[in-house]
Amino acid sequence: MRSLLVATACLICLSFAPAVSAGSSELSYQAVAHLTEGHHIDVTSEDKRRIGIAAFRGLAIFAGGELANYHYQGNYDFLGGSGPIRGYAIWHFDDGSFIRTTYIGKASRSGDGILFSGTHQIVAGSGRFAGVSGSGTFEGRRVDNLDDGGDTYWSGSLSLTTP
Repeated sequence: MRSLLVATACLICLSFAPAVSAGSSELSYQAVAHLTEGHHIDVTSEDKRRIGIAAFRGLAIFAGGELANYHYQGNYDFLGGSGPIRGYAIWHFDDGSFIRTTYIGKASRSGDGILFSGTHQIVAGSGRFAGVSGSGTFEGRRVDNLDDGGDTYWSGSLSLTTP
């Protein structure tokens, strides 16, 4: 019975998925992800310089209830747990559409994990996002170390211009 209620709630939320038409629109989302692959090199031990690459996979939940699988791959150059991040992100939607971006940002170690923020630049889209351009922002927190799974959550928005 509970499964039926959850499935019904998901279908209702998806029926309110944002339609993208010619012009400008804003897509706000919240996301959670987990490390799927990561490699690093400890460059120096005295100042804790670490460089690496990481791939994450998760779920983005957009305002209105639409869901998308979310993947991002990137690199980092940390000094004492803080430093620049950059890479590529892609959202895959149930209707087969996708949005692909590059991102750049910064991460900083805090008592609560790693805080991060940055910007997206949209580089491609398909389906209802074909020909899309625009940019976005994000900020969030990684709650455990990459060596422990890299569980991460964040919120963001994408400002889209469609032909």
